[in-house]
This record gives sequence, C-alpha cells and structure tokens, in this order.
Amino acid sequence: MTWARTDRASVRARLPRKWLDRANLGEEQRGMNIRFYRATHVKSFGSVFPTQDIVSLIPNEDADICILEEPEHLNWYKMTGLSWKEKFRYVVGIMHTNYLSYVLHEPGPGSVIKEFVLSQINR
Repeated sequence: MTWARTDRASVRARLPRKWLDRANLGEEQRGMNIRFYRATHVKSFGSVFPTQDIVSLIPNEDADICILEEPEHLNWYKMTGLSWKEKFRYVVGIMHTNYLSYVLHEPGPGSVIKEFVLSQINR
C-alpha cells in the first residue's frame, strides 16, 4: 500500500478505506475510526514514531476496542498518560516484524545486548 504524502487526514484515510472495500469489509468498516497522529521518521530505524501522546487523542466514549497496526512503533517512545490497556476495554496488536530475531542474527558481539534492550523496550 502506498501512503499519501499530505497533512489532511481525510485524504490519508482514503487508501486504507479503499483497501478495506477491496477486502469485502465495506459494511463492517463503516463504523471504524481511522485516526492519525503527529510523527517523525527516524532514519536509523527506518520507521515512523509518534511525537505526541496518541492515547490521549481518543475520546473516552470511543475507547472500546483498539486495533494497533505495528504497535511496537507506537510504544517505543511512550508518552506520559494512560496505556492502551488502561484506556481501552480490549486491545489487539498486529505485528509483522520479529525485531528480536533480526538483531540476534546481526553480525558482531552486540546482538545479544541489542536483543535484551529491545525485549525490554517492547514490553
């Protein structure tokens, strides 16, 4: 999926909505809120990380079920405030990358230390 480079959330939300329609989830996804947050790209990680407390952006009345795509990215730089499990009744995290395995297979003696640090950060 290619993401739109724009600051307008309504434009960015079109691509995942189209994907959900193609996956025949048209009716089911109508009540789903897709929210965006301020973030920055960290080149050394090749990833986007939030620059604000995302949990606080969600109104309490909407905090029922939360599906987090690549939740480790959202939790590496934890802001103050409530955790996902404190805010929502039910939380599902979908991870695609086994970072612990990646670092263990990196050459050099530091891989075991990196694996330990990552395992602590990802808690």
